[in-house]
Amino acid sequence: SFPIQCVDGELGTAKDLLFDDESWRVQYLVARPGGWFTTRKVLVSPGHLVKPVGQSDGGSFPVVLTREQLKKSPPLESDAPVSRQYEAEFARFYQIAPYWGAMPVTPERAELSIHELKMKEIERCHVRSCDEVIGYQVSATDGEIGKVSDVIIDVSTWKVRHLVVDTGNWLPGRKVLVDIEWILKFCVENRAVEISLAQDQVKSSPKFDPENPVNRSYEVTLYDYYGKPHYWE
Repeated sequence: SFPIQCVDGELGTAKDLLFDDESWRVQYLVARPGGWFTTRKVLVSPGHLVKPVGQSDGGSFPVVLTREQLKKSPPLESDAPVSRQYEAEFARFYQIAPYWGAMPVTPERAELSIHELKMKEIERCHVRSCDEVIGYQVSATDGEIGKVSDVIIDVSTWKVRHLVVDTGNWLPGRKVLVDIEWILKFCVENRAVEISLAQDQVKSSPKFDPENPVNRSYEVTLYDYYGKPHYWE
């Protein structure tokens, strides 16, 4: 929700980040250039992004674009995340207007075979939204451990580094980090994530405090606990 700081002044707000769940690279910032009272959203590539300024309680998101360039950036639908593609296809198939805007209504419902083909194409898409994965159920190799509550991104490389898992229903008041390399699978239909760790491992892992930054000291403790190689080496 940081305001977007263009080279010639503020315009709109940052709403989301899209990433590829194979390369784990941020593909776009999703911005709302019209402010809070419009639903139009546009995409800003990482080449135009600058490290955010300030903390979670206030700051700005600089971009190397003019206000006019931001207004004319590609719309969200030009490279939608998996969740938006699913919603759009169901809206098309059942002839209902999606919540984000009107769509043409054709006289007859689409053929089931075409619908199934489109759904398979969407399943091969790897574009995820940070907002989309919040709330996904997280399963270890031997059972559920909690839900995704946040995504940690390294803004020096614009790469997703960790998922924050809230183990509230299992271990009240505890949050842990899961490196993206320990993720086995995302399932958009079930809103679920599978990881390659066991429940007992996660239960005793170093606790994550969202009030403190993810620094190298904490990461060393985390990776050494799991016996995992240090990604920075």
